[in-house]
Amino acid sequence: MKVNLMFRNKDFDVEAKSYLDKEALTSDLGLERILSTMAQGDEIIYEVCNTTLFCPLQSIGEIHYRQENLRDALQNPDTVRQLYEITVETEKRVKKSWYWLSSIYLTSIFSNAVGLLKIYRNA
Repeated sequence: MKVNLMFRNKDFDVEAKSYLDKEALTSDLGLERILSTMAQGDEIIYEVCNTTLFCPLQSIGEIHYRQENLRDALQNPDTVRQLYEITVETEKRVKKSWYWLSSIYLTSIFSNAVGLLKIYRNA
């Protein structure tokens, strides 16, 4: 499922190249401290904030779309936290279960799928 929270019609690319001088700006403005504080030790949040900060939006429509999503997130912080926790937990379980790709046994594939469904059911 693609929720497109950052852009209306495309995925957010956390590895997008900045067209700004990222290193100079980070150093000059002391942004490393700000990014670290924003992330509070969460590597995913750090990377997303770091990329977003240095890849500014290009149109009024993109800005309005992002602001609408931010407004919704601020009105529903518990839901946003739950969705984030589900996403992180799913990523962890998927990474742990990559071994099943090399398996020829349908039962192991089925077992992995059931495990992931349990994550969503309990969330």
